[in-house]
Amino acid sequence: MTEHDPATSAMRTVRFHEYGAPGDVLHLETVPVPDPGPGRIRVAVHACGLAPADWALCRGLFPGSLPRGIGCDVSGTVDAVGINEAPEGEECMGCRWMPAAGTDMSLFSAVEVINYGEIMFSSAKYWDSQLRAGHRLAAVGGSDNHNATITPGDVGAIGWPTTAIEADELSVAAMLKGIRTGRTFIDLTASRDKMLDFEADAQGSSARMGGTLHILGGAVVSLRIHTVAAEGSVVHLLLDGEDTNTPLPLDGVDSTLKTTVTPGAGRHYLRVEVRDDAGASELISSPLYINFPEE
Repeated sequence: MTEHDPATSAMRTVRFHEYGAPGDVLHLETVPVPDPGPGRIRVAVHACGLAPADWALCRGLFPGSLPRGIGCDVSGTVDAVGINEAPEGEECMGCRWMPAAGTDMSLFSAVEVINYGEIMFSSAKYWDSQLRAGHRLAAVGGSDNHNATITPGDVGAIGWPTTAIEADELSVAAMLKGIRTGRTFIDLTASRDKMLDFEADAQGSSARMGGTLHILGGAVVSLRIHTVAAEGSVVHLLLDGEDTNTPLPLDGVDSTLKTTVTPGAGRHYLRVEVRDDAGASELISSPLYINFPEE
């Protein structure tokens, strides 16, 4: 847990130099602001929550080099990076953190909709509320398991869930572009072969996931929903966060479903979820925007 002013060379931090009860070993100190190494970022922390993991850190249940700080769940601004391609000045948040009232969500490019360690945390309701407020926010998810020894493929392991990003190449810049343009979906099954995408058209306007459709109120919007390796599941089309019609079954390995929806006048958004026969989410798309102002 740290607090620093990027314009100065010092910061305040709560940390410990030995393991023990938090009340005995934690101290508020002033230390130099670190420079991020290659492949790392530095975050100016605006808010920080405490969790059982912080108690475990103090007790030595996760051994590491001392001194160590606490505060795994933070909100802040990236103010320095250790590589040239990563952004500076972008807002970030983690582990289902909810921003304080008045936070400018237009500074965000995405929301961690699903955080799945030993249990699943969902920010879907908050995400929908911000989409309804007119913010463009792509969907991302993470495992946040704090334990790299979990066998790959097990619930909560690294890659469970996976954020799938459409990118022109395997680079930081290309992946950030994919997130900013809404070309993402979340795979909660830890698969390596699933895919989810969709597109819509009406009145001569067309858009795909992450894009914007411009139409008049009352227009019938035609949609094509493309999935791979999701056979046996069902597709739910959501308009402004609410189911629009009867779920659509998926029969083939590579399927394209067609359906329609008729939004009213004004601003709306569409998103798609693929769920199993018990109703559990498997795939969650980023939104497609209707009549949102261009950025």
